[in-house]
Amino acid sequence: MRIKDILLTGGTILSLSLIFALGIGFESCAVAEENMTVNCRQGANVRSGPSMNEAVRDCLPQGTRVVVISESNGWCSVEYDSNTGYIRKDLLEEVPSTVSMKGGKIRMEVDCRMGVNVRSGPSTDKSILGDLERGTVITVTGIENDWCSFDYKGQTGYIYGKWLTETDKEVTDLESGAQESNKKFTERTMTVDCSKGVNIRSDADINSAKLGVLEKGAKVKVTDEKNGWWRINYNGKIGYVYQEWLSEE
Repeated sequence: MRIKDILLTGGTILSLSLIFALGIGFESCAVAEENMTVNCRQGANVRSGPSMNEAVRDCLPQGTRVVVISESNGWCSVEYDSNTGYIRKDLLEEVPSTVSMKGGKIRMEVDCRMGVNVRSGPSTDKSILGDLERGTVITVTGIENDWCSFDYKGQTGYIYGKWLTETDKEVTDLESGAQESNKKFTERTMTVDCSKGVNIRSDADINSAKLGVLEKGAKVKVTDEKNGWWRINYNGKIGYVYQEWLSEE
């Protein structure tokens, strides 16, 4: 028997004696839903159950945000990208709020090596307006649910606060095209280097739609790169694969 939530309101108290009488153990417990991220450079396997012997369902790259539903014996039951599974707890870290507004505006620098997506609202469910490279400096005008709002090319954009750090550098002129890369990309053939294969996404974002899967050893032609992802051609469509999972021939 498993209790998901115990509510203690007024005189409704479930005593410890009743818990022991029902034979409820303490090795597994429900927790309040908590946002966490993958903190392992090699990424983390998502398994079908809380054991190394369970099947691997997915590989999540470092920095992927998940929602922890419960914890049990060093494993976390998580939700991500409309999927569920189990990840070892030691491969996850809490998502702290790294920004606090003291009033007025504050200059912040993008501090994620893969760059960040700019969203139309304070959630990964909101549409992507564009992306900013690491080192871009913006003027944050507000914070909502750990998301920082700023003026993005004439409209309000949002970036998750974990990817920003306070700075004294000059604000980047986003209208000048300074974010556009002038380097000409050289197409190349690369090989899938993840033992469980890799997901192909519709955009350079873990939350974008899944187009398909490439098995380990598959060779693909890379046509460009974006925010730590490789762009490829997949069945006549443009797809993206996380860079960690491909290697040069």
